[in-house]
Amino acid sequence: MPALLAAAVAMMAPVGNDAFFLHYNDRVVFYGDSITDGGAYCRYVESFVLTRFPNLAISYLNAGWSGDRVTGGGGGSIDQRLERDVISRKPTVVTIMLGMNDGGNRSFDDKLFNLYQTGYEHIVQKLKAALPLARLVLIKPSAYDDVNVPPSFPGGYNSVLLKYSDYVDQLGKENGCLVVDFNAPIVDMLTKAKGYDAETAKRLIPDRIHPEPAGHLVMAEALLKAWGAPTLVSYVELDANRGAIVDRKGASVRELKFDRGASWVEEEECLPFPLEYKNPRVALAIRSAGAMTDLNKEGIRVRGLTAPAYKLRVDDVEVAEFSRQQLEDGIELSSYDTPMTRQAWSVVLMTQQRASLQYQQWRTVEIGLADVKGIQRDNALRAIDALEQATIRRQRELATPHPHRFALIPTN
Repeated sequence: MPALLAAAVAMMAPVGNDAFFLHYNDRVVFYGDSITDGGAYCRYVESFVLTRFPNLAISYLNAGWSGDRVTGGGGGSIDQRLERDVISRKPTVVTIMLGMNDGGNRSFDDKLFNLYQTGYEHIVQKLKAALPLARLVLIKPSAYDDVNVPPSFPGGYNSVLLKYSDYVDQLGKENGCLVVDFNAPIVDMLTKAKGYDAETAKRLIPDRIHPEPAGHLVMAEALLKAWGAPTLVSYVELDANRGAIVDRKGASVRELKFDRGASWVEEEECLPFPLEYKNPRVALAIRSAGAMTDLNKEGIRVRGLTAPAYKLRVDDVEVAEFSRQQLEDGIELSSYDTPMTRQAWSVVLMTQQRASLQYQQWRTVEIGLADVKGIQRDNALRAIDALEQATIRRQRELATPHPHRFALIPTN
């Protein structure tokens, strides 16, 4: 078995395996500043979990607020924010990413750093006291782009954020929290991307603070890897000489036939995570950092075929043409347009709809109209909640895999 596919098979975690950080009926709250408020990495995580674990019922709430520090911000003081936006939701998992605003976008300042230490410890202690069974995930501050733009002072602002990151490490160890690094993967991606395509690399974090969606893919991957996400979607290995299924992981295979080519019906246990390979910034993030591809192994290997090349068709979709040697070595399906990736895109779009409904309920009605008392506001909250619940049901329906007919057809 080729090394890449062999590693993927070896690292596969069965669907619903206890090794994964999230469990059935978990309630996840993402807490942070504008990078969390923007929500792309949160939605990517939600979409990945839906596509990889279609039967794992988990709810999500994005409680990020632009401009927030460990002391709070535009949404209220830190105690008000924690009580209203986190503790009242009774989460079982809380992720926290703060620090980009706390450092003041200036050279290291002892006073600001002391406020950060005191404030962050207060957050952790308050959440532990109010939610003793919740698993806290402390995320180191994401990167400030001192790679593509020269630092405005010696050492640059990201070096300040790294000192804040060191404290998050320490705080996590002292309190038994999982600590996840978003900073290093982003800096590594920016450094490599600059070498490949300097102009496009500048657009990955255009304002040096807020990553484009391509950067959020890297952050989502870092969080999912820290959570022990499985790398494998599925793996199927067939042998034409023996007319047999040699191996399969994460998929069932039936109606296998070999006649000049091959055909079979395959039903995967989950869907691949879809990626915009045609988006130049996403493509650069994939080239520079693997951006989610390490968690997206969907392999097929067919040995013993005799024609020089074959077209792969899945249902009515012409996927691509592969040489006999490519099929012998094993092909990676997740990067191609297949019925499975198309279905996964529908999950992603529905996830965006759900997140938008939740945001409107929380920020526009619950908080924005907090002073408006009466049946109309209550009805609005109930109506949006009903829509969100219907959307969640639709998400899970769309994430349920279906059987597909595969065919390898000789091109000559």
